[in-house]
Amino acid sequence: MKAASRKSLAAALTLGAAVFAWPAQALQCAHPQFWRFKMPVNEMVEGMAQFAAKKVAEAPSIFKGHAINVQFIGPDEEYPVFILTFKVTEWIKGDRKPYARIIYKGWCDGGCSNIQEEENDILSGHGEKIYIADGFDGLSNQNNPLFKDIDGGFGLCKRLGREIELTVETQPPSRSPDRWFLLDRAMRNEVEKLTARDR
Repeated sequence: MKAASRKSLAAALTLGAAVFAWPAQALQCAHPQFWRFKMPVNEMVEGMAQFAAKKVAEAPSIFKGHAINVQFIGPDEEYPVFILTFKVTEWIKGDRKPYARIIYKGWCDGGCSNIQEEENDILSGHGEKIYIADGFDGLSNQNNPLFKDIDGGFGLCKRLGREIELTVETQPPSRSPDRWFLLDRAMRNEVEKLTARDR
């Protein structure tokens, strides 16, 4: 990981404060109904399939790879924003470059006590997987060098369906199917459809 210099970090903090607007209250995410409420499995699966189809269709970038660098750009330690760089081993949708640069928006309840530790956690949590980036329109100055060649964003409330494990898991025996398992399967199906169309 390459740490930002003091000069570039100071510039990034100033820029971040001007570019990003954050809610003053605690983070509250409006997740889809299939995630918030109990419902019959068939309705849950249908909702996940619709969600997956929309997310894959709207994603500017879908790729297989792993994170190799993270840079904190502000604006503060409660709502930190990073540029997360991936080494791409396979492009499924996107610019076909060797690397992907993603705006990563985080949240720390009460503030991240150590940005360096937060960067380490982000890097370790983004190993070799399939990643589905959302569009990112929250930049007011996209001509700034910090935001050159951005391939998408990982938003605060958009974790659902963001990544797919490379190993296909088998559903553990249970009366109630695991929602993460079902969502992963729905996302995988949509990505496989996209891959098949592009062949």
